Amino acid sequence: MSDINIDDILEFNVSDPEYLQIVNGLRMPNGIIDWNSLLEYMSDENREYSKKHDLCEVCHSNLVGEKQMEEYCGSKMVIGVNVVCPNGCS
Repeated sequence: MSDINIDDILEFNVSDPEYLQIVNGLRMPNGIIDWNSLLEYMSDENREYSKKHDLCEVCHSNLVGEKQMEEYCGSKMVIGVNVVCPNGCS
């Protein structure tokens, strides 16, 4: 999981007047969000989720094993297996 906490995402903290304005409905919360930090956090969470569930990071399809073949002395041999997205994402 990501090491980012809410203080990394918000531009203000509870001691700032802007924070109280948002709590009281006087200001929209989207004005205090550091969008780059939020996107980084969400991307990290998606990577961890995808890895944990063997899913593609882009489309969340189940990853499949694709055999790597090599010809040796006139016969084909499996030399490895690559895990890939069936939709070609990764």
